[in-house]
Amino acid sequence: MEGADVLTLVAGPHAASIARSYTRDCLSGLPQPAIEDALLVVTEFVTNAVLHAHCSPGTELSVVCAVLRGHTRIEVHDPGPCFDPRHPAVSEPGREGGRGLAIVGALARRWGAERSRGGCLAWAELDLVGVAGTHPAPPAEAPTG
Repeated sequence: MEGADVLTLVAGPHAASIARSYTRDCLSGLPQPAIEDALLVVTEFVTNAVLHAHCSPGTELSVVCAVLRGHTRIEVHDPGPCFDPRHPAVSEPGREGGRGLAIVGALARRWGAERSRGGCLAWAELDLVGVAGTHPAPPAEAPTG
């Protein structure tokens, strides 16, 4: 994202914690519910990158957090294969995990994932006041062209 600070971090067990600290600093001064929503989203995206994008230890990820007109935008780029947010995995009852992208959809006004720079860019836009609404946001269509 042009003009935004970018955090580059290494995939590993502390990546999500580092991304949360960066995001908290980036959004300081915003209402606490907005910060908490962004922390959940960045944690989900970074955790998915580390666990599901086949990132070996030492692989670099990038995180961008920006405050734009009326919303925040969180981006996580990893070198792995991309996923189709329109068809998230369905979590089985009693199974740990598998609900994170549903949480992202519940918090974001828009979100998605697309191929970018030889990897995957997961992104979400969140309202500045926290929880975007009572209905989950559908993933956005990837831009064409």
